[in-house]
Amino acid sequence: GKPYFDDVFSVYTGHFITITGIPSHGKTDFADEMTIGYNRLHGWKIAYASPENKPNVIHASKLEAKLTGQWVNTEEQLASDWHRNAKEYIHDNFKFIDLEKYTLENVLSKAKEMIRRFGIKVLVIDPYNKVPLEGNKDPMSVSYTSEYLLKIDEFARNNDILIILVAHP
Repeated sequence: GKPYFDDVFSVYTGHFITITGIPSHGKTDFADEMTIGYNRLHGWKIAYASPENKPNVIHASKLEAKLTGQWVNTEEQLASDWHRNAKEYIHDNFKFIDLEKYTLENVLSKAKEMIRRFGIKVLVIDPYNKVPLEGNKDPMSVSYTSEYLLKIDEFARNNDILIILVAHP
């Protein structure tokens, strides 16, 4: 949905991608822009598992600003049609996974439910390091990373969705 971006970068359901980079340089904003583009171009519905982006109302307002090109700053804007329409659009197309404890297994279980209920085609895990595997496993080990990525890959393929992992260093 961005000029030239779609010409050089393609994604497909049944896969996962990772976004990473320098701290505080817009990884989450980039993921949001990507998901908005996939929603607009393909009608893909999005689910966010984002323990760092709380409360969800703030994340939703960031999505609204990206969708509409403006922030809600006044009570008059709160009553506007464009704001009501944007809120409805976000409600229909973007879902938020709220969990007491974020683990990969819990997130994938909730995502599976959202795939069935809402037709989710994209799952964003942001940041993935705050959504660990269950159990007392060493996240610095090669086997941990391998198991994590294997679960992500299998879930994406088995459910025909795109998973976006946002890796904050």
